[in-house]
Amino acid sequence: MKRLIIPFFLSNKGCRSRCIFCSQSISTGLHPDKISREYFCTTVENHLHSAGSGHRETQVAFYGGNFTGMHEHEQERLLKYALDFVKSGLVHSVRISTRPDFINEKCLRLLKAHSVKTIEIGGQSMIDDVLERAQRGHTADDTKRAFVHLHDMGFETALHLMIGLPGDTDERFFHSVEEAVRLRPQAVRLHPALVFKDTMLASMYKAGDYHPLSLENAVSLSLRALIRFRQEGIPVIRMGLYTSEAMERKGNLLAGPYHPAFGALVESSLFLEMASALLAKVEPLRSGVTFFVAPSDVSNLRGLNNGNMKLLREKTGSHPLEICEEPGQKKGLLALVYDGNRYTALPSTHGEGIFKINRHTAALR
Repeated sequence: MKRLIIPFFLSNKGCRSRCIFCSQSISTGLHPDKISREYFCTTVENHLHSAGSGHRETQVAFYGGNFTGMHEHEQERLLKYALDFVKSGLVHSVRISTRPDFINEKCLRLLKAHSVKTIEIGGQSMIDDVLERAQRGHTADDTKRAFVHLHDMGFETALHLMIGLPGDTDERFFHSVEEAVRLRPQAVRLHPALVFKDTMLASMYKAGDYHPLSLENAVSLSLRALIRFRQEGIPVIRMGLYTSEAMERKGNLLAGPYHPAFGALVESSLFLEMASALLAKVEPLRSGVTFFVAPSDVSNLRGLNNGNMKLLREKTGSHPLEICEEPGQKKGLLALVYDGNRYTALPSTHGEGIFKINRHTAALR
């Protein structure tokens, strides 16, 4: 069962300055400037009603801005709204997003006392030069210290990383990924840098001082990061920004690797690599092959406009290629049955290559 997240957006609240890429009115859409108790309660109740049952846990989430950078009284006001629902049993816990340089023992005690379970940290990069160019106002060491505090006090953690910031390179980004692995977050979000109007990044782009990643490069970098995190058992819970109406309004998004289904593009690329690795294991083919996937992964295997299937059929040539939905199969897993054997592709542990292929005798069907 999935976790139900009930989001509230605090656009730029608690922020002492503006990052060069930030335009929350576009990236998250318009939201009330101040969340009243009536608005909060109505929003939570509507989400609970529309979601129905079947969720193992429900969280109220305060996203956007810098939650722990707000005045303590404002933090308490919002947290008390959520705490009322926790005490009633309708909500299980609270999650917030904040900056690494606004994490200290005092603020964490306040959060712990108000049923905050999950804290998402906007680290964005683990390279100080990249952070400085983005005008983040914190360092990589700030992020490391924040995670020490969070782990010590027993919070669930998530880390945000951005791809394609000014001054970043493939090598620097993967250094950030490796540093993120060492922090041991319970989850990661990956966001490609996009150029929104009326931001400093937009001025740099117009002046020719910033060149955003292509969609192909952003997907490729995200794929490598996704594989690395899965090798370490760290879930990537989001790739790409949520699509808002404002984001799709003409003139608001100037450039960058935007796609409304960015995460699906990355997952499809992963399934293509897994399928290719499985086929390479059984070459040369003498007969047809069957891929087994969880029902929710069929579209990831097929790819956008069946693009993956076209490429895979080129590899299998005249031999039949079939897809079989397997309800009991774990999401994200791909298996191939060929010549009486079942081969499963898994992200390998670091140093063993990208995938580890397990072979078993196929069960009769």
